[in-house]
Amino acid sequence: QEARVELSEALSKLQNVSDINIDDRLILTEMQRTRRLEYRIGLSIALTIKQGKVLVPSGSGAILSEAPRIGDDIWFRGLFESFLREFYRHNLSSVKVGGRRYLWSSGEDDLFPIMQTDINIETEKSILVMDAKCTPKVTSKRQDYKKQTLNSGHLYQVFTYMSYCSDINSGKKINGALIYPLYQNEIDTYTDTPNGKLRVKTVDFKRDWVDI
Repeated sequence: QEARVELSEALSKLQNVSDINIDDRLILTEMQRTRRLEYRIGLSIALTIKQGKVLVPSGSGAILSEAPRIGDDIWFRGLFESFLREFYRHNLSSVKVGGRRYLWSSGEDDLFPIMQTDINIETEKSILVMDAKCTPKVTSKRQDYKKQTLNSGHLYQVFTYMSYCSDINSGKKINGALIYPLYQNEIDTYTDTPNGKLRVKTVDFKRDWVDI
């Protein structure tokens, strides 16, 4: 209860703090000037967050900071998926847009991975299952084949989503789509599957915004 009261008072004080961007050197200077331990702790946390680091426990029981171990490709992948989802929500206000989570079975073992679609565009009569893949590896060439083929792992994944979606939504038209940002080879093709059409398309984000 005491902690709740203190946090409430602290929150009310923070409402008066502006969102100006303070230089790292200014924060360090202020840390050296202040004699109050709680100020130094607060400034240290602020500096850690500002520099994009994370707090981790050390073996001695102290808390250290280090840079997060997340590469640009992971950040960009999440950004690409979020962008597409919000893009469709904004432009298709009359339909349901959002990711869907499917279970393999009831009471399944934790060893089985979660089936999570990136984007489902749903109407009363149809569902479009979309998977956003932020990678230049749209095609690949196996050692025993001479020609390039579409990424089989990505195709199997979205086909599995389509199959499951078809089983639990009988009567609805099911289609699927794989969307990639354009890196090298432009692709726009589709195939008919037992569960509906499956389209694979690259999008050139260097084009004019209206075209995108």
